[in-house]
Amino acid sequence: MFPMMDDYAPTIFMIDPVLGERKKLHDLARTVGVRAELFSSALDFLDSYNPECPGCLVLEMRLPDMAGLELQSTLNTRRLHIPMIFVTAYADITSTSKAMKSGAWDVFSKPYDGDLLIGSIQQAISKDVMVRHDRAWREVVANRVAKLTEREREVLNYVVAGHPNKKSAADLGLSEKTIETYRSRILMKLELPTFIDVVRTVTAAQVCSVGKSCLSCRGIPYNCPTDPYQCCQLPGSCSLFDKAV
Repeated sequence: MFPMMDDYAPTIFMIDPVLGERKKLHDLARTVGVRAELFSSALDFLDSYNPECPGCLVLEMRLPDMAGLELQSTLNTRRLHIPMIFVTAYADITSTSKAMKSGAWDVFSKPYDGDLLIGSIQQAISKDVMVRHDRAWREVVANRVAKLTEREREVLNYVVAGHPNKKSAADLGLSEKTIETYRSRILMKLELPTFIDVVRTVTAAQVCSVGKSCLSCRGIPYNCPTDPYQCCQLPGSCSLFDKAV
């Protein structure tokens, strides 16, 4: 079983035009207590899919309205990041390679081993749940950093860079007492007890000084080809970005 996220239970989304294949996967999902939603076409899935719901997408490559690889491209373009497992009777080296390079979690050929498939699905869902929790935490940190004033952000940059108050004061043209005041406000707004926690949290969350996430695709599972987090500034102009990466 997987933990709930808000009001959404982790779900296996299955797209296959063959009713028997959909029922087969539904039975597999029941054996491990995972919720399943079944669709006969990609468009039906897109019409009802809620991206807030964690889970895993299991699909055939050949679908009646939109090919599986085309759906994968559509989801990537829309930045709807969900691990995808292709279970297909039409896999070849070219299509399998394209699917994996575009971020597929796994590819199975029919007939497949049910135990291996459900194991891969469980791993994919676990990863998706973990990433969503991590993303939510990063957003909390980013929102707190965004509440800082411009001067507080400047002081925060010096804190993360490991500079003492004396240097911060000299560079910013302030007194050390004023720097201490700003540091106190930073602790309060970030809701953290010490500056060791500030440095660890901001660096781990990879949040830049204006409160936006600075992440690359390596922070996303299933070889995501599209970066769901965009740094507000280019590397070299954002000191916290450079520290984080």
